[in-house]
Amino acid sequence: MATGRASRDVTVDGRGALKPVVVRHRSALIDPAAVGGLLRAIDGIEFPLVRAALQLAALTFVRPGEIRSASWDDIDLEAAVW
Repeated sequence: MATGRASRDVTVDGRGALKPVVVRHRSALIDPAAVGGLLRAIDGIEFPLVRAALQLAALTFVRPGEIRSASWDDIDLEAAVW
């Protein structure tokens, strides 16, 4: 429509067919004392694999999916890189 190549607005046919996206804001810790409390809570987790994954996430700031899908082939311990 804007460039004159369409004779009508075809988006009119689909209006109302999709639900609007609901934006949910994620909470974030911005107080250093609260971050310390979170790290202490992570240290108290009983399950070693979960505790290690959360500690790694806190140290590397990667997304949870990146930790779950990581393999040892991705990590070079001698060069200290992931």
